[in-house]
Amino acid sequence: MSKKYKNKICVYCRSEKSASADHVFAREFFLEGERGNIPKVPSCLKCNNEKSKLETSLLATLPFAGRHKDAKKHLTSRVPARLEKNKTLGRKLSHGFSYSWVLNPQGSFNRVGTLDFDLNDVLAYIKFVVPGLTAYHFDVLLNKEHSVFATFVDRNYENLFEPIFKSSEPDKHISQILGQKTISYEGVQVNENLKIPLFNESPITSLWRFKIFEIQFCENLDSSKKVAETIYASTALPGL
Repeated sequence: MSKKYKNKICVYCRSEKSASADHVFAREFFLEGERGNIPKVPSCLKCNNEKSKLETSLLATLPFAGRHKDAKKHLTSRVPARLEKNKTLGRKLSHGFSYSWVLNPQGSFNRVGTLDFDLNDVLAYIKFVVPGLTAYHFDVLLNKEHSVFATFVDRNYENLFEPIFKSSEPDKHISQILGQKTISYEGVQVNENLKIPLFNESPITSLWRFKIFEIQFCENLDSSKKVAETIYASTALPGL
């Protein structure tokens, strides 16, 4: 392991010493040949293990809903082997498949296949990812007082966040597409005392948004629920 990642502060828990380098997004999210520019950061053993468990679960479930260019190849070439190792999860996914009516941007409903799984795992994963990207792109190690918040935002409200991303300075803004839009993300550092009630009561220090496999997420789906395609996240420091 490179000395660059050895005996540093773990970027995830911000307290323990790092035991290894960790890819902020697991290499298995991407097909071979698309893994060359995945951010890496120092991680302690405990955080690495906790994050890896989330990744194992997500890699067996999210590809079913993928809409990116490599979605079919990813699903057919990678997922069967993962479910073979976890037959319990395979049965759970099979029982959780159904069809539902989802409101589209034009205001009409489409009948789509839906897969029932715990979206809290996605948000928990993003809470790991954000400190990693903050350290990698902005060279900022969050301290233990920082909070990280993640949520799904209805696409009809996404325009509310555009001014924040567009007004940022070039060196405080990052936008990346990994793979064939396998994962895309954008982040900005915020210097002013900006509060977003949707996230928390403390002024935020950075704002992020993510798309994974170009998936359309639905929380508590019913006939009136709208689709969230983007996951938003923020870091905040109480007392600012």
